[in-house]
Amino acid sequence: MRALLLTIFLLSSSAFASGLHHLNVQKLNFDYTAPAGQGTVEKLDIGLSKAMDEAVAVERVGETFVARTTFLDFTWMEPWKFLFDVEALKLENLNLKASKLSHEFSLDHGSVKFKGEYKIEKMTAKCEGSSDLPDLENRLFEDCRESMIVEMDRLDIPMDFFLVDILNRLPPMPEDEAPLKNFTLTSKQGDFYMYFLAKYVLKAGLRTWGAFHYEEDFKTLVIRVDLVKFGYIPVTSTVLRELKNRIKDPRVQVDPPLIRIRLRE
Repeated sequence: MRALLLTIFLLSSSAFASGLHHLNVQKLNFDYTAPAGQGTVEKLDIGLSKAMDEAVAVERVGETFVARTTFLDFTWMEPWKFLFDVEALKLENLNLKASKLSHEFSLDHGSVKFKGEYKIEKMTAKCEGSSDLPDLENRLFEDCRESMIVEMDRLDIPMDFFLVDILNRLPPMPEDEAPLKNFTLTSKQGDFYMYFLAKYVLKAGLRTWGAFHYEEDFKTLVIRVDLVKFGYIPVTSTVLRELKNRIKDPRVQVDPPLIRIRLRE
């Protein structure tokens, strides 16, 4: 999920930080290796500023990200740390629209290097809600809690990712009981359901049910994990125990059944 957030929010963060009301990015192709990257975009619409068929350059300057096109320059003053620490990012045909009531995202191919490499193929996401919050970032968060669907044809994760270790600890499952291969995440009024088939463990299908909300004015994401199943076998306590033992990031606190993630200061 962190790779998913990296992909979506790195492109939208400048508009969010500026308190703008909408963002529209069409056909962005981008290649970033810290501390700088460049690409092209067919259409870029941020607030009152618009650009067509533009070259895009992004540079990490001091503690900020600076993005430049021929007609648009903008700076993200306080980027999230895990975004700031991204080693490399590659995006092919990214489309992103964030506005009133509806937010949509699609990506043909993407890769993120952050303590290992994550690869995404054919990803789509859509959120719909009724939030009237003035800040676009907070409105996106709340609308995605109200109604969200995320789908990916394929998500590759590094072998040392904590989830691979967890899956290796679970019991084997008969091949004909494997759930669908595609990653899917849905949310309705904060109740979520997630399933996927892990790449590195044969037929390692995991399904998760729970709920999430925000605290401290959207600074903290709180996830409640109600049930995790490996095939038809409940493995909730195993997964939460391993998460608690493996995650050392001070911004993530695992206190089963709750997981608290600090999004910003």
